[in-house]
Amino acid sequence: MPPKFKNYFQDFKKLLQPFAKNVAITPQGAGILHYTITQNPQLKNTSGNILTIDIGFNTVDYLITTFDDNGNYKYIHFDSIIDIGVNKCSEVFLSLIEKQNRIINIRPQEAQKILEGNGSYFFAGASYDFSKEKETAINEFSEMLGDLLSYSIPQNTLKSISVVIAGGGGVYYINRDFFPFNFIAPDKPEFAQVLGYYDLI
Repeated sequence: MPPKFKNYFQDFKKLLQPFAKNVAITPQGAGILHYTITQNPQLKNTSGNILTIDIGFNTVDYLITTFDDNGNYKYIHFDSIIDIGVNKCSEVFLSLIEKQNRIINIRPQEAQKILEGNGSYFFAGASYDFSKEKETAINEFSEMLGDLLSYSIPQNTLKSISVVIAGGGGVYYINRDFFPFNFIAPDKPEFAQVLGYYDLI
């Protein structure tokens, strides 16, 4: 479940128990964490905490875990940040374009495709290069996300983070250089959540 609903985890679990023998409610991002660990088993030897972020369209869910001596992880802290994600990066990108080319009306869906590509855009038979605006938008979004995470995570917990795992489609919209940790993105980050849950079942 999304971490923002953490106060309802137990209530939801009770609702499901009549229909299944074993019910476990995990916060959003647990699938990404599990999938990445299966790809990088050395993470079990991590000294310090692991921050896992799931970058969605309009929300970033995060969870912080640590490993015990047996290689099992436990949750320390998890939560959701609203109104930040792929959509926010697109908004920044569109605002930069509008400052330079007011006659071009690019829809948000088109902006996402430009951000996922090399920054090129074709309109009315002409080709436009928005690679610089793309780079600026990604950097601004990355800085914005880093600041929000720093603000949301308790400072004593933040200081103990040594690894960042990032999953979700929004991974393609961030600059990992803005995260001062060992940064890991699993293969096919947009599918890491579901692949991790599938392996856990």
